[in-house]
Amino acid sequence: MSMPTIVDNVAERGEQVADCPTNGHPTPLAAGVAQPAQAPLDDHGLAKIKEVAERAGDRPQRSLRQVVRDWRIAHRGKARPEHGGTVANGDSWAWSLPIMIGGGVAVFLTAFVLSYHGLYGFGTLAKMPPGFRLGVPVIFDAFSITALIATFFCQAAAWHVRAYCWLMFGLSAAGSIAGNVIYAASLDPSMAARWRPLLDACPLIGGVAWPVVGMAVLHLIIITIRERRGQQSAVAQAAAEVEHQAQADEQLRLRAVELVALGGSCQDVANKLGAPLRNVQRWTKPVRDAQQAAAAKAPATPRSRAKA
Repeated sequence: MSMPTIVDNVAERGEQVADCPTNGHPTPLAAGVAQPAQAPLDDHGLAKIKEVAERAGDRPQRSLRQVVRDWRIAHRGKARPEHGGTVANGDSWAWSLPIMIGGGVAVFLTAFVLSYHGLYGFGTLAKMPPGFRLGVPVIFDAFSITALIATFFCQAAAWHVRAYCWLMFGLSAAGSIAGNVIYAASLDPSMAARWRPLLDACPLIGGVAWPVVGMAVLHLIIITIRERRGQQSAVAQAAAEVEHQAQADEQLRLRAVELVALGGSCQDVANKLGAPLRNVQRWTKPVRDAQQAAAAKAPATPRSRAKA
């Protein structure tokens, strides 16, 4: 029901408020809300009620995404006394983020170049063909990047999923470190003599490691996609529930405004609609203020003149 229709009912209907459907809310009162005696409303009073009622009904409902966005904007750049600092605002983030990304990429490329020699040497110890040895450092670094990205996308998943992603990242880092250490040990004759059984087993280690790493990365990608879709579905469901609840609350508010405009008290309307009294008072305050203002400006009746 639109707000002009609600206000028009004020002028057309003077009877008591009848029972009405309440969108799933309990209706403890079987009878309508009794209309108390009020002073007649003139054209100015009806126009005032119509104005405030339309203004109260034009408040748009905000979605969950808009609420989160407004909260972030409101808290951006505000001081945090417990830390003695401030939250970085948009200007500082605009220039600090490229520096952070550039520095991270430079560190990663340098680490890749420095570890490339050791992992390539591990491929030599594993008796791999020269052309295939180039894939050893690529495998471990790509594995680390994939696992790290999985930890980012699965940060809202269950604890065992997050633990699995971090475990894969730790295994990728441990494999890279082990390859460099084994090749470094092979360069020292005394250490190579002590590690001879491990050095001789490098072809077997490589033959087992490459398919295991491949399957682990594929499984990690599948888990990440599954968790990402689950998160999107949960967000969409939560947004739909918020929107449905907002529509139900709006219908309840409109009905409360109509009942109060027809003369019902806030307590009776709250009991009838099954809504909290505080909400009914907040919803109907503009209409009640307009009714009081119109009643104060209404012309005095003959009985009131005789009493005066």
